[in-house]
Amino acid sequence: MIIRDKHKDNFTIISNYYLKDPRLNVAQKGLLTIMLSLPDDWIFHLRPLQERTGQGKGALERNLRVLENAGYLIRGRMKRNSNGKFSYSDWVVHETSQIPYTQKPCTHNPSTVNADADYGYTENEPLLRKNKQSTDRSKTDLSSSDSLSTQSKEELAREAEVLAWLDSFKHRKQPEDT
Repeated sequence: MIIRDKHKDNFTIISNYYLKDPRLNVAQKGLLTIMLSLPDDWIFHLRPLQERTGQGKGALERNLRVLENAGYLIRGRMKRNSNGKFSYSDWVVHETSQIPYTQKPCTHNPSTVNADADYGYTENEPLLRKNKQSTDRSKTDLSSSDSLSTQSKEELAREAEVLAWLDSFKHRKQPEDT
């Protein structure tokens, strides 16, 4: 059960989009939440952000880079501030990623039911991973009538041929040095 308070002031409305983005860990989601809770005209600097988040300089920089790579933060060029130290200017923080997350499509048994389906993350993603097949192909019997598709059996047979071919080179005599 979740009990929510009624808010009239001093609250932030946030999107679930970045909270469900698997590219971000808890520290990065918390950092982004703190950044989004600040006024729209806020000018970001590392030291005040460090004090607000309690993160060390290195951890904060790493988390900011992850936010940049995931498309939630755009920092302008490095410039020297009035003290002569390098700092970023013109930070733009986005509530939704400007680089949408897409998983690599499943290729072992693709479904053509909805060819235009989005391969982004889903709310029930852990449930989809429940029935993963073993990736240890040395224990796979190619003649068995398991749930592997014909294409997968052909791929395994071809892979076995290539591995046998490569293995044949191990037993050849090396030319002697003259």
